[in-house]
Amino acid sequence: MGFFDRWRRKPVDDGIDQTAYDVLDEVEPDDEMIDEAVSEHLLPGFLRFDDVVEAVVEWYADDVPDEAAFRSAVVGRARPIWDARRREERSWRPDTSQHDRLQRAFRQLRTLGFVTGTALGVDQADGFREARDLRTPDRDAPGGFREWAYVYFHAQDAEGLCLDRHVLRLAFGSFRPAPDIDQDLVAKAMLSSRGEAAITERSHLAAGHQVAEVLTDHGFDVDWDGTAGRRIGVVVDQWRKALPFSDLDEARRVVADERLRVRWPGEPTRSDAAALEEQDGRWHVWGTDERGGPWSPGTWHDDLGEALDRLVEMARTDAPPADR
Repeated sequence: MGFFDRWRRKPVDDGIDQTAYDVLDEVEPDDEMIDEAVSEHLLPGFLRFDDVVEAVVEWYADDVPDEAAFRSAVVGRARPIWDARRREERSWRPDTSQHDRLQRAFRQLRTLGFVTGTALGVDQADGFREARDLRTPDRDAPGGFREWAYVYFHAQDAEGLCLDRHVLRLAFGSFRPAPDIDQDLVAKAMLSSRGEAAITERSHLAAGHQVAEVLTDHGFDVDWDGTAGRRIGVVVDQWRKALPFSDLDEARRVVADERLRVRWPGEPTRSDAAALEEQDGRWHVWGTDERGGPWSPGTWHDDLGEALDRLVEMARTDAPPADR
């Protein structure tokens, strides 16, 4: 049994006598309860260390007499669990987890005109609003945006990723008529509310079938009834999303421990490395070629943590097996 197996949420025991728990809301959390809460917030891989601590403190705020002392206790309990997860990451083969596969599937869907999102928004309605805001303006595209469809899961969906097995539900749909529908047919259909509804449903279904096909091609076990009213489910039992970074110090320690090739800000040019640099308050992440020059434009990030996540991901993916 691994370190984290101990803290994975257990199935509900319907045989428990609930009458013994009439005052559960008055029970002060002990160390095991704190450890379990930390792990449940940590394992999906979306919350940074301080956010994990804050989530646990907020969850138990009404049950502790001294919130400041409880926060200190949570930090003390959370740090070894966080560090153990970091060590566990070293044994993962790069680009092989279900999180990695979902990212590859989403990248393909973006090339097909989709907005994609992971842990996007708090719930489904909030996620849709954020997906809509992520569209790329394009005055030459129908409706003024490049993307015609979307697929995402929201933060509440992500909570189940702490389990050994979880069916992750993906919301999908279209912002405008699917591009494979004849434009003359669309124009005629839009003359009536019934026709517009038919085009909308057909476009939603077109998006759903494209999502399901791409997910299947990437090795996922897809659970979907083929209707626009039900979200697409994918079976997840090896999620393994690496923990996010908050600061340079932690990222430097991980890079040193795993012997990854990284060029840090202000360092001399280094060949075949993931590189990081700050320019005008933004963070640039790219890969260097055999001469140390950039081989691609890379990505730009307003948030240092997001830049570090991308940097270490790139370095791990490119690391030779002997260095892992």
